[in-house]
Amino acid sequence: MEIDKIIGMIQTKSGMSADEANGKVEEKYQELSGLVTKEGAAYLVARQIGIDVPNGNEIKINDVNENSRNVNVVGRIVNVSRINKFKRPDGSEGTVGNIFIADSTGQVRITLWSDQTQMMSEFKLNDVVQIMNGMVKKNLGSIEISLGKYGGIRKIDDMNIIPPAEHLSKIRRVTIKDAKTGNAEIAGTVIQVFNGKFIYSSCSICGMSTNDKCKRHKLENSMVLSAMIDDGTDDMRVTMFGKVAQNVCGVDMQELASMGAEQRYQIIRNNLEGKDFVFDGRVKLNIISDKLELLAENAKALNALEESKKILNEIKGVCD
Repeated sequence: MEIDKIIGMIQTKSGMSADEANGKVEEKYQELSGLVTKEGAAYLVARQIGIDVPNGNEIKINDVNENSRNVNVVGRIVNVSRINKFKRPDGSEGTVGNIFIADSTGQVRITLWSDQTQMMSEFKLNDVVQIMNGMVKKNLGSIEISLGKYGGIRKIDDMNIIPPAEHLSKIRRVTIKDAKTGNAEIAGTVIQVFNGKFIYSSCSICGMSTNDKCKRHKLENSMVLSAMIDDGTDDMRVTMFGKVAQNVCGVDMQELASMGAEQRYQIIRNNLEGKDFVFDGRVKLNIISDKLELLAENAKALNALEESKKILNEIKGVCD
């Protein structure tokens, strides 16, 4: 964490002025005869007055990807799921729950398994938490973090290092031309559905596909589809998984699974191409195509009346 942010936390916690806080840090730095950096001295001063500062090697949520290892992130809790029970193949009962955290760059799901779910009662909405040594994987197209054997989660002092939850949970509508990596809402017309298998087997609990050889849970059919959308400013590839894909498609997944590949493709094309939708999810850079694409977490048909009211409210807000 930058030294200016640590000094700001010291000021907030202690009531010191900027000069006083900087003086304390300089005093600690001189006391240790240059054995630590100025940032290290600031950490020590903060801890002495009872501030639980993140350890300094965190990355932003938007920078977390499936190749990340031993992830350390700090975020504010914006949602806590209920704890769900499931049966393992050996007949024993397991539990799983999710905590969703966000920072100014994006949002990510923290999945807790079995005994870890007991920790969920320790956290509430708006708490700032640090994830340490997290394990990253893709679940139905979205990035999620689990703790594994060596990971941990802890509540840390707020000190306004993360924006309030009500600001973080709002996803901003952007045009495709103005889209950047991170969470976003984009409205557009489907101009092409990419041909593919569409139906695959995955675990309803952990999201692993058949190829991942999930041994703990029960595999069932799931769905994936990719399409190109255009909003008049540019085009972008959108990928949807599971219920999001099925809801947009408008056809029962088991019915699709019983069809031949070409019939399935033509039905999905007919149901999507030329239609307007609003998608929200995570915009990321595809390193192969070097273009931005959207992994949709929600999707709905564009409602012209809702859009008109939204535009009128925006105009009214500007006029006021």
